[in-house]
Amino acid sequence: MAKNVLEYLENSERRFPEKTAYMDSRGGITFGEFGDRARRLGSFLAQKPLKGKAVAVFMDKSTDMIAGFMGAVYAGCFYCPVDITMPEERIRTIFSVLRPAAVLVREADRERAESLVAGASYETWMVTYEEAVHFPVNEAVLRAIRQRSTDYDPLYVLFTSGSTGVPKGVLVPHRVILNNMEWLEREYHFTSDEVLANQVPFYFDVSDHDIYSVLKFGCSMVIVPPEDFAFPVKLVKLLNEYKVTAIFWVPFALCMAANLNAFQAEKPEYLRYIFFAGEVMPVKQLNYWRRYLPDALYSNMYYYFKDISTETERRMAGYKENQLTTQLDNLVKSFGILAVSLETALIGTDIAEISARLSWNAWFGITRKGSLILCSDMKP
Repeated sequence: MAKNVLEYLENSERRFPEKTAYMDSRGGITFGEFGDRARRLGSFLAQKPLKGKAVAVFMDKSTDMIAGFMGAVYAGCFYCPVDITMPEERIRTIFSVLRPAAVLVREADRERAESLVAGASYETWMVTYEEAVHFPVNEAVLRAIRQRSTDYDPLYVLFTSGSTGVPKGVLVPHRVILNNMEWLEREYHFTSDEVLANQVPFYFDVSDHDIYSVLKFGCSMVIVPPEDFAFPVKLVKLLNEYKVTAIFWVPFALCMAANLNAFQAEKPEYLRYIFFAGEVMPVKQLNYWRRYLPDALYSNMYYYFKDISTETERRMAGYKENQLTTQLDNLVKSFGILAVSLETALIGTDIAEISARLSWNAWFGITRKGSLILCSDMKP
């Protein structure tokens, strides 16, 4: 069984070196090119002892950004997607909580990135993508990093919207994604023939299915330009041009297509899987899709993280440190992944000591006053 998502990449790279993996408005990149690019980025980052530390990938949504993610993983780090289109205040908040050891950025955005961390109480390494991507691959160093890795190593951290307060960081280990991909294969029988159309931002967890299905199954993914969702004819033409077979979209995007009567002139001819998550899917708009695509498989993957987080805080409020480990056991058995923001005696307590007293395997991430992130291998 795989213990690192890079095993997915390397397997697909061996099987389909010349096949296009990811596509965006700048063009496509093959598995062979993508793997080489990620290893170059990883080798550059590995010049410094960054294993187990955060790398913020401060870029636009693109194939280069995904390569940046995998470059961080090759270096033994975990990544955090920070889209350059995010509001500046949100970016500053994320950086202040994340305290990244490195920021991977395009040369054109370097000055802005530097201004966003100016005056910070931590040191961060500004890494220019254009320089790092041409760095020679250091196979020996990357091999040594991999040999010390486990499936409970952190893979990435995403931040919630902050609509209920300060954005909370959710740290996810490799095992969560590996389990998710194995489940997707078992339940939906994905193959290398799939073509996915990405809609959601990479800082939203639904994008996991787009990014990692490509690596796991050796299939392809195209990033849909956001403006295409306002023009139904363009959207459907793109889906048919790339012969898209599967989508993981939020209901808002599906509803927009339905409300604009997107399929009146032309309907998607190749869609077999229609997954929706992140919010409730309205019945009226769902029935519109079903009317035009009756043979497609529809799957509601509604994700309720905010409910989990709120319930976690409610049930943990008022517990003393010696009571919290039992309570955490109960919570993780219910939810599998926790992101807790609270003011208790637990914050500031030695994390290794707490971990040793828990009865389940967990990885503790960013820990500071008011923020404790836990991830386990248990299914919700």
